[in-house]
Amino acid sequence: MALVYILDDNVEFGTTLCAMCEIFGHTALSVATTDEFIAHMQKSKPDLVLLDMWLGNTTGIDLYKSHRDIFENVPIVMISGGGHEIPLEAVTAMGEISGFDDVLYKPVTASQLEELLNKLIPTK
Repeated sequence: MALVYILDDNVEFGTTLCAMCEIFGHTALSVATTDEFIAHMQKSKPDLVLLDMWLGNTTGIDLYKSHRDIFENVPIVMISGGGHEIPLEAVTAMGEISGFDDVLYKPVTASQLEELLNKLIPTK
């Protein structure tokens, strides 16, 4: 069983992703603020991070760049539904350039999440 951290400022979406991860046999924690997320990352490292692109007055990329040390050796997936008049293709490119392991587009289906979890979480 892996531990998945989710940071999404949309509480309902984060809660839904959390429940979906648990259906697939993983422990998941969803938070809505960067401060709470950073505090959890400093306490214990998860097996995977699902990080929203647009986080109020910052972005998942900015958070990653300013706190690289807490993300060390943890696969990171950017979550985005578009926004800020930036096409999803550009968001994908920004994530890849920044070092994210994958991008997941909202709305997320159960099969998309399951495939991602199977791909990025090593079996023990």
